This record gives sequence, C-alpha cells and structure tokens, in this order.
Amino acid sequence: MSITVPKPTKPFKYIKPSGLYATTLSNATVALVNDATIDELVFETTASGAGSVILELLFQIPDDFKKFAGKSDDLSLQAVQDAGADNDSLLTLDVLDAAGADADDDSVATEDITGSFATYDCAITGGTFAVGDHITVKITMTNPDADDDCRISIPKLKYIPE
Repeated sequence: MSITVPKPTKPFKYIKPSGLYATTLSNATVALVNDATIDELVFETTASGAGSVILELLFQIPDDFKKFAGKSDDLSLQAVQDAGADNDSLLTLDVLDAAGADADDDSVATEDITGSFATYDCAITGGTFAVGDHITVKITMTNPDADDDCRISIPKLKYIPE
C-alpha cells in the first residue's frame, strides 16, 4: 500500500502600497492618523458639506506573484463613520489592472458605512496582471452632509505566490 501526500500549498502574501493619489476632495479633507480602535493607520476624512473623497492607491505586482485567489477577501479594508448620526456615508471599492480594466467583483458598490468598524471585502476575478505592473485600488467615499466624518484603513491586497 502506498500513501500519496499532496503537495503543500503556499500561503498567501500581501502586496504593500507603492503610491497614493487623492484624486477628488469635494467638501472634505483627508489626514493619515493612527486609530487606536483597530491599531492601524487610517485615512480620516472630515466633511465640510455634502461631497466625496476618491483615493487611488497604487500597488506593484511583485516578482513572486502567481495570481489572485478570486476569493471574497482578496482585497480587504475596514471603515467606520465616526461622526454624524445617520450612518449614511457610502463606500465603493474598485480594483483596476494596469490597462485600467475593472478587475474586482463589484461586491463593494455604494455600501453604507456604519457607526462601528466593519470589514469590506471584494474578490479580484478579472483583469490581467503581470510582474511589475502597477494596479490601482480606488476608494470612493461619499458624504451626504457636513457632519459625516469617516475613517478608512489602508487596504490589504493579498495574492498567491509562485
């Protein structure tokens, strides 16, 4: 009798952001602060009226990249509306490949941000990725009124290495 042992699977790894652009700041400011609740650096948005914030983070595909898993937590971040009583701020996540093609599953599209930290995840199921490419994670946060301040963690982008 022989026993076949399956080849061990390699764990996933994270890609670190390599750049940041604040492409839209409409009636809002953004600061990078340490949040004691989740013990992480977060983007803190402060609204001065109805408006929006669009942040674009660049990630460079590393040398040992094999693929994204296509699982619901390929991209993950936490967010909270920490001011304003209505919890009516909205969050949208988009992942764009180097050619600008939409690569995520659109599972975080205009999601309500609640009054306590919640996790927002999406799968990367499309797009074309090659070692060295820069991909974009676009975070859109919409404030319907002046009292809606939010905190958004730096996204975690995981992949399967070679």
